[in-house]
Amino acid sequence: MDESGFNLAPTGELVLAPAGRHVYIESRNSDKENITTLFCVNASGCFGPPLTLYKYARLPAVAALSAPAHWALGKTESGWMTAASFYEYIGNVFLPFLNEQKIQRPIIVFLDGHKSHLSLQLSEMCRDNGIILVALYPNATHILQPLDVAVFKAIKSRWKTYKRQWRIEHDGNEVTKFDLPSILNKIIQEDQMPNNVVSGFRATGIFPFNENAVDYRKIIQRSPPPAQLLENMQNEAQNMNLTHLMHVESKIDPQKLEDFRATMIEGGPWSGDVADTSKS
Repeated sequence: MDESGFNLAPTGELVLAPAGRHVYIESRNSDKENITTLFCVNASGCFGPPLTLYKYARLPAVAALSAPAHWALGKTESGWMTAASFYEYIGNVFLPFLNEQKIQRPIIVFLDGHKSHLSLQLSEMCRDNGIILVALYPNATHILQPLDVAVFKAIKSRWKTYKRQWRIEHDGNEVTKFDLPSILNKIIQEDQMPNNVVSGFRATGIFPFNENAVDYRKIIQRSPPPAQLLENMQNEAQNMNLTHLMHVESKIDPQKLEDFRATMIEGGPWSGDVADTSKS
């Protein structure tokens, strides 16, 4: 279970056109808003009811009229997932879905460790209803979250295609936020999508369970420091050594230091006292 943002505005693409001519398409209704949608999938390749969040204080009726019947809708002040909206989704949408499908429990739900997913009220409700929440390791969802590994990229690629085709079929008008659920519903029902989901669970080693299936090469490795950084580190070390030396010399008789420096410059051996007896 995880959410992702979907941009409504068309993204840039490479085009071939005569030099010196204006080839940009002017949009009459450019909306740069990102719409958050949560997806739920299982290891057999099936999708649970998704949730799309809108940035509204009061959800307009057109949102409900435009979305598929099984598609959940929510609202938050920011348009992003919150602990309250996620709790409402689990209690009002996900649990009824499990009951309707007669899915045997307990079940495990893998999600990231975002604070919106890990409230006390949610944990208690899940505990009482046979849902085991497992928060994936931080900064590791790109290798451990099936949706991130094999599903979201495919969905967004198709979403980009649909946005472009929408403008062609609707006289240059862009897709609106209320059209998003119906389009995403078409995408997740495409024939290849269940295979992507199954591949995601396999590639993350969740099902079939296999810790060796994880692509650990995607873990960011520390690269050798660049030359400038290495030089700065060396300079800092030298400055630190110089500071320590100055502290030691401040405890030695100045005349003795002058004699020692003169002897070192001349290259001769030091013939003075080995141990300093001057008072600090």
